[in-house]
Amino acid sequence: MPLILLLVGACSNDDHSDSSSSSGIAGAVTAEEETYQWYNVGPDGARLRQTAGPEGRIIEQLPGGARVADLNELSPFLTSIELAEVRFDEPWWRVRTTTGKEGWIFGAALTGVDSATLLRKRTEALFGKEMAERLSAYRGAQRQARTATEVAQCYRQGLGLREELLTRMEAYLGRHPGQTLPDLFWLSGALPAFIPQLVAEKTSYYLFADYRAWSDLAGQSTGKEDDYFFQLCIRRFPTDSIEYFYPAWTIGDGQPGPPGGHSLLGRGIHRRMLQAIEQTLRLSNSFRPEIEAMKQELINDIVHPHVTYWEETDSISTEIERILSDSIACLSGDERVALHMRLQQIQSDSVNLQTNYKNGAPPPQ
Repeated sequence: MPLILLLVGACSNDDHSDSSSSSGIAGAVTAEEETYQWYNVGPDGARLRQTAGPEGRIIEQLPGGARVADLNELSPFLTSIELAEVRFDEPWWRVRTTTGKEGWIFGAALTGVDSATLLRKRTEALFGKEMAERLSAYRGAQRQARTATEVAQCYRQGLGLREELLTRMEAYLGRHPGQTLPDLFWLSGALPAFIPQLVAEKTSYYLFADYRAWSDLAGQSTGKEDDYFFQLCIRRFPTDSIEYFYPAWTIGDGQPGPPGGHSLLGRGIHRRMLQAIEQTLRLSNSFRPEIEAMKQELINDIVHPHVTYWEETDSISTEIERILSDSIACLSGDERVALHMRLQQIQSDSVNLQTNYKNGAPPPQ
């Protein structure tokens, strides 16, 4: 017997009420129809429960087609239930039947729910009404962005919301440690231009920026500063234009989860990226903080005390020399000093730098 028949849709001898006494189908509803949004129960029927969740006491067995009013109250959690061999992770809705009975019904058991309502219900259940409203405001601002400055504001707003959502998701999963990891890939609709992916051996989610989507948005705005910036971001993640833990100048270390990996210094990627950063800084002042942060990340991948290198020493030394010989005005005096010091360390072998990992260099001592 499918799980839904046990949890949501089956009639059984031990039901707490007889569905034949009050079907909840049809009946003239006038004033209430104007106050509430009404939905139909799916063809398999559903159980109206006293409390949210599959363990809640059954109030009534609602047959397929029964009409219920949405009372705009949700469970603060999602439940995984299988309907017609398809798994659904949805909140519970508080509803009222046409006969006036109130209780909780599994959200996926209702038909005719439009995608916008479904998205709002899920975000409210997981993150609260205030966050759902902020996400809606972000989507509205993104749709209405017409200038490079407005696109920059949306991007920063999206990054801030991303961090809050990640924190709240971690807290939610911490409150429900025994629960199967819910399907949260619909978050791409709640936070457009960010892609949810499973990370940490599929034990949690992360939201990665989709720079192709941002570039498309920039292409619709007036001005070019946003176009230049997101083209730079795509160069940072050229494989599919989606942000990841390893940018173009780093290779993963083969271990699950972030961070890690080895610097690809010696392949010319760092030099080309610094040249692109220099050019973009001249063209895109609106995104200067983000570009400066990218430059610092790139420099750290060269000079950080604990960096390990994929390429051999000669290639690494050659690329640093070429970077220093270029007229890259965005490099500060301190950054040039740090590059000089790393070059001396590479050439003199005075520091135990770990290079040539592509040929199986031993781990740092």
